[in-house]
Amino acid sequence: MNALEKVSNLRHKAEEKIRAIQADKDLTADAKARRIAEIRGKTNPEVAKQRTAHGAEAAERRASLQRRLFGLSFKLAATESDKELARMSYRDALAKSDGIASPDDALKALERAGRTGDAMMTRAILCVAHERGWNSVLESHAHTNESFSEGLQELQGLERRAANRQIQFSESMAFSNIRETTEEIQARMVPASADSSKVA
Repeated sequence: MNALEKVSNLRHKAEEKIRAIQADKDLTADAKARRIAEIRGKTNPEVAKQRTAHGAEAAERRASLQRRLFGLSFKLAATESDKELARMSYRDALAKSDGIASPDDALKALERAGRTGDAMMTRAILCVAHERGWNSVLESHAHTNESFSEGLQELQGLERRAANRQIQFSESMAFSNIRETTEEIQARMVPASADSSKVA
């Protein structure tokens, strides 16, 4: 269960309890306000916790996909020396790829890297293409690499979601605190009821 699902359950349970309290005719207005405030006091910190977790989950997933698609990977038997040589080679490939001026040039360079079996240069070109929004280059590689295609689709979906204002608004509402109720506001303004027939 992700953070969005958890907060949805939290809010649903809390709001059900609040509605039950509001409908309870045996409670005084002051008692209703106190009990509702207790529920909000317990629920809102949990909502805030899940809001933070949701942002962290999305950021970590994007970073993980970016590392998988455009970063370095090492064989299990690779030594620290092997890894450092690979990092140097990748930095060099990135520096060369930075000089690519257009998507067409990137496609040509990508094809050349594929012909020569230069996996390091391939990743570097794809990394630059992603940074510059050259989707035609990414999709060209995706057509020939199923694993890359699956990861790219998920990454682009996360990026579109992060940029979509409607989704951002919906999520901000989902992770918002439960607001103070009418009962609580009135309890601050009106003295506690003297009706002893109701539960205080």
